Amino acid sequence: MNPSQRRLLAGVLLAVYLVVLALVVLWPEPVDKPANHEVYASIIWFHEHGFAWVTYDTIEFTSNVVMFLPFGIIMTVLLGRRRWWISTLAAVALSSAIELVQLLALPDRYPSVRDVIANSTGALIGSLLVLLIGTLIARRGRRVRVADRGIPIPAHTSH
Repeated sequence: MNPSQRRLLAGVLLAVYLVVLALVVLWPEPVDKPANHEVYASIIWFHEHGFAWVTYDTIEFTSNVVMFLPFGIIMTVLLGRRRWWISTLAAVALSSAIELVQLLALPDRYPSVRDVIANSTGALIGSLLVLLIGTLIARRGRRVRVADRGIPIPAHTSH
């Protein structure tokens, strides 16, 4: 896939992601409300099995991190590796806007700075994953090109 095709695909995925995200975060009531019983039953199970650190707050924070992982991934692919950091700034802005809308227009929602932190962290992790995977692919590509030339590859290199 060439870079322009990759960016086109990332743009389409970003549009789909933003629609789904809008449905989740701008729904008039919390999206986990229908599953509250199951969530709390799961927390009780975890506590009974020695995982007292599993709380509703932990689950919610982790869910917000995971929800913004794709944002960081897609934005980093779209913007390129050199401008990866913009995806985290965009996540801070987007998440802040979401929380502001929840505060002003959605009385059954619970806006929070904690959500902005979790969302931004998710985007940052997504961006870093793209950088890590890109670096690993580039190193593998260099090794293959060197091997094709008959140049021995050192077993261990230190940097």
